[in-house]
Amino acid sequence: MPVIDMGNRPKREQTTGPRPLIPEGKYLARIIWTERKEFKNGNGACLSLKLALVGGDEKIWEDLNVYHTNPEYQTRAKDRLEMIARLGGLEVGPQFDTDSLQGRPYEIEVVQKTETWNGETKTKNKISRWYRAPEQHAHSHAQSSGNGATSSVNGW
Repeated sequence: MPVIDMGNRPKREQTTGPRPLIPEGKYLARIIWTERKEFKNGNGACLSLKLALVGGDEKIWEDLNVYHTNPEYQTRAKDRLEMIARLGGLEVGPQFDTDSLQGRPYEIEVVQKTETWNGETKTKNKISRWYRAPEQHAHSHAQSSGNGATSSVNGW
């Protein structure tokens, strides 16, 4: 089998700018990916939920600070995760496998929020509220989103 040196690559030009903003409003969405992400500042990790809006190509993320070094952040994040799971029809015990969230339909309310970090101001989409999916979608959670994103990474 050939061995390929994957470390030496020419630098790519960044051809895309920031993602276009999703207009504010309520949308039907499905969680298509869950991933643990370590914070660069060393304050723990978060659970990142990637959602696809049904009927479009738009994606939106929600990061939950379930492994933050600040216990208050952890508590709020775990409360929100439990609420999301229950809205998706899942029971939450002492151990919760976030793979079970994938494919679950939700209705979400998207807002645009302007934030300033390190002197840079950006407007981003945020999920302000989660709702149980309308009845016609509530019992049809898919195992695949159609784009191959069906499993989580990093043990989540």
